[in-house]
Amino acid sequence: MLRGAAARLTAEVSPHAIVLAFTDWWLHLAASPGRQAMFGVKAATKAARLATYAARSALGPAAEPCIAPLPNDTRFAPLGWHVPPFSLHAQAFLLTQQWWHVATHSVRGVAHHLEQVVSFVVRQLLDLVSPPELDHHHSRNPRTHLGRRRAHFLARPAARG
Repeated sequence: MLRGAAARLTAEVSPHAIVLAFTDWWLHLAASPGRQAMFGVKAATKAARLATYAARSALGPAAEPCIAPLPNDTRFAPLGWHVPPFSLHAQAFLLTQQWWHVATHSVRGVAHHLEQVVSFVVRQLLDLVSPPELDHHHSRNPRTHLGRRRAHFLARPAARG
């Protein structure tokens, strides 16, 4: 019963493999003060870009975005994502996603397979809190999105098994 619950929670990825991958990644990062500093600078730079974007978008909704979604990411295509307050949420998410991508792929010494596990798990966690698709219902009550995403994520492996 415990293994079944763990499988549903981790999308059938071994919890031991996840712990091993994150431990390896973290230990290599802990031994790399230069990388830590670089990630800190990148985080500060992204925060400054977001603050600049927020200030520009407060002056007018036609502000140039500070980051574009990946080519295959269509979540932010609807026009609602290009006006405040949703545009700020989308930009913050995209900057966070980009930061985590760099952080999970550029730690020297991490085995390639373990790097892929860490990157995959982080992407899944980010997708849990990703902005919702903007339709009529979400534009009225966007707070219900996270609960639905969490329920969908937890139900997915159960439906396969």
